Amino acid sequence: MKDNKDERPVTRLVPNVDVFERKEEFVVMADLPGVNDKGLDVTLDSDTLTINGKTGEEAHAAYEYTRSFTLSDRVDRSGIKAAIKDGVLTLSFPYAEEAKAKKIPVTYN
Repeated sequence: MKDNKDERPVTRLVPNVDVFERKEEFVVMADLPGVNDKGLDVTLDSDTLTINGKTGEEAHAAYEYTRSFTLSDRVDRSGIKAAIKDGVLTLSFPYAEEAKAKKIPVTYN
């Protein structure tokens, strides 16, 4: 498939991801080899977070990555962070205050 101006072949891929939980957040790590911050777009539309990435112009072949996730109400959307290093995108999703575990005091009657 060729759909870019210099006629390089474009391969569309779904990136592999690891998802894990920490005490205050959950984390998604997506493998995007060849993608840097200039070729990366992370968007949040309502409850859907979408990752779009493209390899750089210097590559012999072009790769486009796309993956979407539906976020729960447990996520504090204003605190989402994204960073990319060596082709790995790390997204951090802090828990909303309402979703964090709370200690319930017990009284003796």
